[in-house]
Amino acid sequence: VTITLHDLPAGDFALKAFHDLDGDRQLRTDWLGRPREPLGFGNDAPITRTGPPRFEAAAVRLPPKGTFETRLTLRYE
Repeated sequence: VTITLHDLPAGDFALKAFHDLDGDRQLRTDWLGRPREPLGFGNDAPITRTGPPRFEAAAVRLPPKGTFETRLTLRYE
């Protein structure tokens, strides 16, 4: 899947995406808060034992001009 965003200012942005398997527009989790739908973060940062990765691990730098490309893998915990 390719996503194109327009008119974003230059800077650092953390990315998070998930596959909404049940179509409810929310990330489904179990009773402990662990994701139950495929989830991914910028820089392919892994989910940690205590939760999502830190901002710095999932952040990408958007240049002042031009485009950039990054990849992330949607996965279960």
